[in-house]
Amino acid sequence: MNFERCYNCGSAEYRPIAVGYLRCRTCGLGWLPRRSWPKDQERHYSEEYYPENYAGRKNKGAFSYRFRLVKQYLVPQGELLEIGAASGDFLALLREAGYAVRGVELSKRAAEQARRNYGLAMIQGTLERAKFETGTFAYVVMYHVLEHVPDPKAALAEVNRVLKKGGRLLIEVPNVQSVDAKVSRKLMRSVLDVPNHLYAFSPRTLRSLLNGAGFRVIAEERSVPFIITQPLRWMASCLKKEGTSRDQQAEASGRDLFERAPQSSVWKRYLASVLPGMKLALIAEKI
Repeated sequence: MNFERCYNCGSAEYRPIAVGYLRCRTCGLGWLPRRSWPKDQERHYSEEYYPENYAGRKNKGAFSYRFRLVKQYLVPQGELLEIGAASGDFLALLREAGYAVRGVELSKRAAEQARRNYGLAMIQGTLERAKFETGTFAYVVMYHVLEHVPDPKAALAEVNRVLKKGGRLLIEVPNVQSVDAKVSRKLMRSVLDVPNHLYAFSPRTLRSLLNGAGFRVIAEERSVPFIITQPLRWMASCLKKEGTSRDQQAEASGRDLFERAPQSSVWKRYLASVLPGMKLALIAEKI
């Protein structure tokens, strides 16, 4: 095994966890050794991660959980940037909900699809290459992006730079400490997703990185474990006789989804705090 040090804290104390990953014994950060990274990230995400037949997210209702946090923490004032906007499906819904939006996407294929399908202002490349002026944006959202980035500290420092003072970042990553990952080898592989996920974050390590980049964490949201929600959804679908179908959800506008975004119930928040699921979201404010 090649000698490595933890990217987050510099410790040389680590252990293997699964599918080639290492995990720091000091701070808990997980990482994929550099020798296993894609050799050309831009080509990898343009040609393999988003294949030629990729058609985007058709079921818009699947974004309802994202709208809940956006609605709660990001009032539609000022410009919003989505980093890793893929083919623009969520960003287009945010625009329909009243947000002034721009996007950055590494994949050439996905960025072109976002421009073609939605007419979005989409920059193809990395945030650093976009060279936005300091303090351009009121909000930045990053959904399942940071685990793909070779240098998360530099990426978060750049996010901090392009945000206005007091601007907010909504960031979500897979939670390596989730119950799902601990009890299911298949779900652990989903969290790690070799070779796409270069890092695996816990709540502690993500907070540490955000604090180091000049952010103050103001809220943390964890999902309820998939192993609990999936059986409940199956039972609900068996009992449900009427309601919004997936086709109807697909036709819903961004404004509709935004206005109908559900509040998080007390029991769900409690359950997720005790038995965290695979989604970990933090809302942070630029100091």
